[in-house]
Amino acid sequence: MSSNPWPPVASGLGVALCALSPVLGAGPQDAFRIGDLGHAIATCLIFLILLLVLGKWAWGPIVSQLRRREQSISEAIDQAEQREKHSHQLLALYKARLDQAEAEAKEVLADSRTQAAEARDEVVNAARDEGRQLIDRARGDIADAKQQALKDLQTTTAELAAQIAQRLLHTVLGSEEHEQLIARSLEEIQARAGEDS
Repeated sequence: MSSNPWPPVASGLGVALCALSPVLGAGPQDAFRIGDLGHAIATCLIFLILLLVLGKWAWGPIVSQLRRREQSISEAIDQAEQREKHSHQLLALYKARLDQAEAEAKEVLADSRTQAAEARDEVVNAARDEGRQLIDRARGDIADAKQQALKDLQTTTAELAAQIAQRLLHTVLGSEEHEQLIARSLEEIQARAGEDS
């Protein structure tokens, strides 16, 4: 607020003119009545004294108080604007941190999904390999058991054939001859089995 003294002076002159208006507006017979003119001059003098007193002791403190108030309001507005800027900066910072945390969470989630898929694939492949090994082992065991069963069958068949031959011949063979007969029978059975397969 500027310290322009003209508005109070102008308002004072307006009041003085209002006080003189009865004198100025009076007709020629009333224009020179001393009481009215003295009254108007006294009113103007009182008003001017009042203006000087108010200007010196009232308007100065009022204007300075208004200036201080204006300055404090301006400072409060500046502080509010600074706080608003700071809060916008903090909000932008928090949004950036939140976006970064969200991106990191998505990345961790994607990594964990990838690791879970890899672990699942490893478990499936390991189970598949172990299953194949078990199947191969079982096939080998079956083949071994089959071979053993064939050998046992051939041995039993040869022994039976030798016993049958011995009965047919009604002769008793010695243990050496008996083993030779079993060996020959086994060879023949194996030869026939090789031809059949």
